[in-house]
Amino acid sequence: MFRELLIFVIFSTVSSNPLMEITDPKVKNLTETLHKVCVSKIGVQEASIEQGKKGIFDRDPKLMEYWTCVWTTSGLMDQKGNIDFELLHSLAPSKVADATTKLVGACHNKVAGEKVLTSLVLKMTQCIATTNSELFIIF
Repeated sequence: MFRELLIFVIFSTVSSNPLMEITDPKVKNLTETLHKVCVSKIGVQEASIEQGKKGIFDRDPKLMEYWTCVWTTSGLMDQKGNIDFELLHSLAPSKVADATTKLVGACHNKVAGEKVLTSLVLKMTQCIATTNSELFIIF
């Protein structure tokens, strides 16, 4: 259950989109936990994460490691860069599940040849952010 809630959190945080606003204290707590785990593991600065939220992606290599940690720790992506699209769709908020799955799939396909996991995550993240900023969510 913890894993499923963590995965749901990825789609529910740091968004100006009211469809994905979170109010559940348990989900907020899990968001904070995943964030803390990956910040601690990677050593990324909070300022870098804030820059990433603004679409500034390439100034801190640890930011890509952080995002990679979030994707892999949540179970949405394995260490080879494969995405569990069934899980992605089932855990995304129902109002955006189809759009999120389609967007992530399209962006993942564009960068599928990337061999380095952090580079794949960077390029996929850039694609998601520039294609549909309302579905671009990080915490």
